Amino acid sequence: MLVIHGFTCHRIWLTPTCRRLQRKGYRTDNWGYKSFFRSIQVHGDALHTHLVNDLATEERIDILAHSMGSLVTRYALSKGGISNLGRIVLIAPPSRGTPVARFVAPLIGGISKCVREMSDAANSFASLLPTSIPNDVGVVTAKFDHLVPNRCTHIDCERDHTTLWATHNSLLFSPQVTRLADHFFRHGRFFA
Repeated sequence: MLVIHGFTCHRIWLTPTCRRLQRKGYRTDNWGYKSFFRSIQVHGDALHTHLVNDLATEERIDILAHSMGSLVTRYALSKGGISNLGRIVLIAPPSRGTPVARFVAPLIGGISKCVREMSDAANSFASLLPTSIPNDVGVVTAKFDHLVPNRCTHIDCERDHTTLWATHNSLLFSPQVTRLADHFFRHGRFFA
């Protein structure tokens, strides 16, 4: 199981989720990247390399990605060549970009390219990223997410979509997210 954090986070934020997944029998790879200064494409290229080189011998790789990590994941998967890919759970993904990024891009977009890329503008990287993933995709969102509104989280290929009573970052620490992800990885749905 590959676990991927979001913008301005560190993989340590996903350590509690990894521990809960390990107790459910998963081996976790908590993949980290320096999200602020590099583009989503650069991170996606690094993730693709990790998937096809370091994880090629794994029987199956399920992916749990939070926020911008979802865009990094989608870009990496769009490059193809990952034959052992399992199911994917995206947590609060800015699938269609986010208005927050559009508003702050004029302030910090010059030093953080990925902020511009996460904008909900029609020509942003997030908006132009392919919305088709050949594997089962589940999306978990937060009711009180002021960073990525629920309407921005949908992706054309999603198989299931659910919203929790949470905020954007509290999803990272939610045992309920772990339970939902576990059920999705096993059955392709969040609920029976």
